[in-house]
Amino acid sequence: DHAFVVGATGSNNLPLVGTPYQTAFGGIQDMVALRLDGSGNLVYSTYIGGSGQDTAFGVAARGDTLFIAGMTTGAFPNTTAPHGSNDAIVLKLDLTASPALQYAIRMGGSSIDQARAIAVDGAENAYVIGSTSSSNFPVVSPYQAASGGSQDAFIAKLDADGVLVYSSFLGGSDIDGGQGIAVDPRGDLVYLTGSAGSPSFPTTLPALGEAQAQDAFAFIAKLDLATNTLVYSRL
Repeated sequence: DHAFVVGATGSNNLPLVGTPYQTAFGGIQDMVALRLDGSGNLVYSTYIGGSGQDTAFGVAARGDTLFIAGMTTGAFPNTTAPHGSNDAIVLKLDLTASPALQYAIRMGGSSIDQARAIAVDGAENAYVIGSTSSSNFPVVSPYQAASGGSQDAFIAKLDADGVLVYSSFLGGSDIDGGQGIAVDPRGDLVYLTGSAGSPSFPTTLPALGEAQAQDAFAFIAKLDLATNTLVYSRL
């Protein structure tokens, strides 16, 4: 019944507990990862970050291992050089291992990319959803190979070693973004949510209402990775 929390901090005096992966504040803003026991006691905390602005948006836990989704704007520990002004980033952090950071994978193109949520299956494959403004975001066996508009949702799958084995755009001609993701235990079926500002957002069913402010809908979709098809998608 432990709770795992991720986020961001601009403080250089974060309370550090346990054996932190990173003890020193890295830059403008760092990710933080926290673990609280069943009574709410802080039993682990660490900085994670480099010289730029780093933010963690989503976390999934498997035992003592955390899978973290976020974004980075600069040099980040144990990763390649930046692809653009903002890169999506996915981390696998083992709180009991040495070294603790199992992988740190940045994904992106020449513009702004963010990983907003993450889910993990029984084999420790990580499934990530976010948003991308990069027409050259890397795709692997995609459902949608090309960017649809100024911003699309993206979906990605990384294997247990952090190798990108699937990635795809999902969007229409305007501004869309991914916010939430869940996966079945086998990893075949992925459930996606987010916002859709595009009238041409890929759908298979009629909308369940009318667009309100800024003509934006919420979307929910079910993607079958075994057949690379949308089982359903609706606004």
